[in-house]
Amino acid sequence: MHIALLASGTNPSGNHTRAMRIKKHFEAAGHDVTVIDSNNEAIALQLLGDGHFDTAIGIHLLGAGKILIQTTTPFSIVIGGTDINVGIHDAASREIIRTVIQKARYCICPHQDAKNIVSSLCPEEEHTMIIVPHGIEVCPSTYNVRSALLLSDNDRILFLPSGIRDVKDPLFAIPVIQKWHQIDPHIHLVIAGNPLDKRLTEKLEHLIRQEGGIHYLGALSREDTHAAMEQSNIVLNTSLSEGLSNAILEAMMLGTPVLARNVSGNSSLIHHQNNGFLFTNKEDLQKWAQWILTHDTTAIQTNARNEILTTYSLETERNAYQNIL
Repeated sequence: MHIALLASGTNPSGNHTRAMRIKKHFEAAGHDVTVIDSNNEAIALQLLGDGHFDTAIGIHLLGAGKILIQTTTPFSIVIGGTDINVGIHDAASREIIRTVIQKARYCICPHQDAKNIVSSLCPEEEHTMIIVPHGIEVCPSTYNVRSALLLSDNDRILFLPSGIRDVKDPLFAIPVIQKWHQIDPHIHLVIAGNPLDKRLTEKLEHLIRQEGGIHYLGALSREDTHAAMEQSNIVLNTSLSEGLSNAILEAMMLGTPVLARNVSGNSSLIHHQNNGFLFTNKEDLQKWAQWILTHDTTAIQTNARNEILTTYSLETERNAYQNIL
């Protein structure tokens, strides 16, 4: 079977990481997979219009979905995150999402909360909605984030793997860490991710020049990101909206405590003080970051890793995707 896989070509990103995993799952079953960048609608439509594909899989109800509904290729759609957490609140986007769900063979949801949202939008299509948790694998490189930033083992790193765009709110923690760093110079915030928004990236760079304790590494490879996560004291997530964050799942697998914003998606995964930590505001962020740095979190890290091994295995994800064809 020849399969078209539509996803954002931005690398690294959560959806790109997921696309590469799904590609491997289908190829392992002997299928031919062509990855198409959903950011280029004209080229995507041209490739899909030649009748070459037996079926298509799209990641993101809006990004890939709006392209797939213009074709005659049978398709299934994978929920992203901002599609249901942000796009669904816009009337025009909501209609596109509804059309995509109605036309899709399957709508693949990362967790029950996501399924509840799409089923409330299209209850008549609930029979096509299936839950497939992400399959997680980690592959840290020999990259050393402390050496790269000239930090010692005594320094405490709060690592934020995040593309620089509004929905990720990457500047949220900066005022907290800047003030904290003035009191304790060992506290550092390290941000790594694609500079997707020029205005926001320039603001980030301006803030870094103003005060110490804040570092921006730009985009790291997936392997280097995993190494930085593993070497950090805390992995942060400040997103205003999440589906099911690959970065959080990877940090849990690597054994680094996760401190994430209490939003839908994050709260469906993280059980506060059981397998990670949630915050609701800046004061909360510092409170729980200090708690993590001053308490033994071994049991919480073990719970997190065990949850990944039991619920988010590659084998479970592979079997689910191979069965939808």
